[in-house]
Amino acid sequence: NGTAEAPVVFQGDRLEDSYKENPGQWDRIWINEGATEDEVTIDYCVIKNAFVGLQLETVPFIETPLNNSGRKVRLNNVAVRNCSLYGIYCRNYNVDGNNVLVSNCGYYTFAVSGGGEYNFNHSSFANYWSESNRTTPAFAMTNSYESSPGVIQVNPIINSHFSNTIIYGNIDDEFQIELNTDVANDLKFEYSIIKSNTADFTDAQRFDINNIFPNLDPGFIGANDGDYNLIPTANAIDKGSAVTIIPSTNSFDATFDLLGFPRVGAAHDIGALEYHEP
Repeated sequence: NGTAEAPVVFQGDRLEDSYKENPGQWDRIWINEGATEDEVTIDYCVIKNAFVGLQLETVPFIETPLNNSGRKVRLNNVAVRNCSLYGIYCRNYNVDGNNVLVSNCGYYTFAVSGGGEYNFNHSSFANYWSESNRTTPAFAMTNSYESSPGVIQVNPIINSHFSNTIIYGNIDDEFQIELNTDVANDLKFEYSIIKSNTADFTDAQRFDINNIFPNLDPGFIGANDGDYNLIPTANAIDKGSAVTIIPSTNSFDATFDLLGFPRVGAAHDIGALEYHEP
């Protein structure tokens, strides 16, 4: 529970300059199910230089089909960066996010396997990883997983929304959704910039087709240098919704961005960072 001025930081214990943004220095924050079904809240936090930033899932290696966990993780004003594998990995979990920025990961910035409920508002999944040749998209979601060798489990994605969200990066396709339709799935994207050359953006069940901006460069100041603030002419400016669309994230304060700058105007900027004067 940090503040905009003093966020909590999880990182490796090598503090020399050469290790400041060096990925893969420690393992991960791994949250499973516990004895209670309380929510876990992470507020104003930086998680960096891990193998996996956050791994949120039911207890692994269970072969019988599982419903989604009864537990929820709430991410508010959270930055995850420079992870060798995943930024955030989820399986059969419930996650709400507001002002979440996940960047520069060796595989996925955000990945879901198995089912769950995922609601994110004003978030940026931006993958400009340059440590190796990345072929995996920034954002990936499937509702099936292998619980043990040869045993496939399928669970639904339920009541899930991504609003005011940027999914972008330095490869051609940063967005992959593969859902088994043997179970019902409820997943919607709205007021979002998504980079993909394979997604069917005419699918009205999956996308709010009037408020999706395919392959529109968001306008980061310096993505290759880890600066995801917006330039004055950025395409992400004033294309978001000032109304909190996602019911489960109503308790989040969307009037300020990740850095504490106010979101202004009748239309907010898409992503975790609102444009502000330098």
